[in-house]
Amino acid sequence: MDAKITEILVCPLCKGPLLWNEKKKEFYCRSDMKAFPVIDGIPCMVPTEAREMKEEEIEELDKNELYRHYSCSLSQHPSAQ
Repeated sequence: MDAKITEILVCPLCKGPLLWNEKKKEFYCRSDMKAFPVIDGIPCMVPTEAREMKEEEIEELDKNELYRHYSCSLSQHPSAQ
């Protein structure tokens, strides 16, 4: 997803930040536990079209995101070169 879009979009329910789930190709809101689909490359921000998320799903996404950031920072560390 285009970085500019991810910076601009907010949750239509709480106006909080949205995160991008690369695997499912959807934006999600941790606060509202909703996932918003991307249809034909266009984010669908209609609340009634949002998918309910389970707490475990969000926790798993958070773990994966932390792992990704940790891996990136390790690979950029001077000792890794």
